[in-house]
Amino acid sequence: MIKTWALLSAFTFLLLPVGCQANDASERLETAREEVARLGGTVEVYNGHIQSISLEGCNLSSADWDKILPLKGVIWLQLNGSNVNDEALRHLEGCVNLENLELGHTDVTDVGLGALDNLPRLNRLWLRGCQVSDKGVETLKSIDELEVVVLIDTFVTTEGIERLKSDSQIESILWSTVQSKEVSRSMTALAQGGAHVSSTSEFARKENEYPILYRVRLTPQTKLPATKIEKPINILATAGDLSLTLEGHRYMPLLPKIKRIKDVYIQASEEGSPFDSTALKNLESVQAEEVYLVVPKLSPEILTTATKVNGLRRLNLDDQVISPQVWQAIVQTPELETIGLYNCEFKGIEQFIHAPRQLTVTFSGADTAPEDERKRIEELALPVK
Repeated sequence: MIKTWALLSAFTFLLLPVGCQANDASERLETAREEVARLGGTVEVYNGHIQSISLEGCNLSSADWDKILPLKGVIWLQLNGSNVNDEALRHLEGCVNLENLELGHTDVTDVGLGALDNLPRLNRLWLRGCQVSDKGVETLKSIDELEVVVLIDTFVTTEGIERLKSDSQIESILWSTVQSKEVSRSMTALAQGGAHVSSTSEFARKENEYPILYRVRLTPQTKLPATKIEKPINILATAGDLSLTLEGHRYMPLLPKIKRIKDVYIQASEEGSPFDSTALKNLESVQAEEVYLVVPKLSPEILTTATKVNGLRRLNLDDQVISPQVWQAIVQTPELETIGLYNCEFKGIEQFIHAPRQLTVTFSGADTAPEDERKRIEELALPVK
């Protein structure tokens, strides 16, 4: 009996440190998760294992990294649009499970890529919009497990890509050379300010179709004031075509200050905050080829402001009431070619006038108008014979 008790006591003693260690690890993990949430990021855990951490658009200090370190078991790390630079990459040392690393539009350069040699499982790497050149290609060649790399809108040349293809095990490379340092800085400034930025530069390179289309989406999460957006967005609008999406009315006053817009997509905020329809009056001073309006039903007076956009060729309306006043303003838009009507209804259709020249009308949506109304609208889109 004494021996049995002694054995049980010894076994219990051995278990205690393990349990304490488990509790400590759990507490550190929870503290790290709370820190990520405080910074505006998210952590995904599956079966008790960390799958991914998103810190996109976050500003991280060295102290922040120290608090996040217990999450080194992460497999996928998203740092796009954050303030991560060459120095910050040293904090990733020890992330031995990291397979996917997204560094798009950060301040990472050729110099910092050397730190990625310490990531033994790194398989996919995103460097879109980074200050990376042919010099950095030499470092990428030495990352043993790397199979996929994104180098869109970087300074890597055709020669650099050829070397990367011939001297490494990398299977897939998405690549294009950014137009200029000014364009690169502008895209990064917007991305780090919480805007969504992309380009068709890779498609343009492959298909030889120019100008490049730059897409910018400003949302309620975009942190930059309009005064900080005006310069970089105009640089993109000058360098190529600009496709601009505005979620909510906050940045509507910015529109008249943009030199040239290919298309502008305006929608109510997904967060449900009220949309100030009077802000649409800014469209009267805008030059754009195409306008999309996906906002709550507008008054005829406000809706007609969309027809005053300079150079408007295509107008798309979602869930709007088309009155005789609105229809007249639409068909009399000087350069208009196409009208897209999604879930729209027509009031007073018998008072609609014929278009002075032929227009193309498209209908779509589950609640589209009855067939007889659609046919009548198509007839009215033609001039009187």
